[in-house]
Amino acid sequence: MNVFTSDGVSEKGQEFIDYFKGFSGKVETVLDSIKQRDARTVQSNYGFSAALSNLSLRFDYPEDDQVVNRDGIKEDWIYYNYEKFPLVASLQKSQDSSRY
Repeated sequence: MNVFTSDGVSEKGQEFIDYFKGFSGKVETVLDSIKQRDARTVQSNYGFSAALSNLSLRFDYPEDDQVVNRDGIKEDWIYYNYEKFPLVASLQKSQDSSRY
């Protein structure tokens, strides 16, 4: 997948950003539906609080799309996390964020 073009972020890159932004909300919806289903059918002791806490930490996306780099300069989230990274490093970084 080519995330960047000479003019900036590609269409596929924008799809990735949109997916990443919405990912934690989708997972929260699934976990809430499991809790609601189980509340009706079985008595369960799990509330997913640890998973939800980790989710918000691992998939945090800044509201202004900006990240401050180690030099104190703001840059776009997608460029900070994926530009000039070898594909294998980007994939590893994504997988590290999604593991529990």
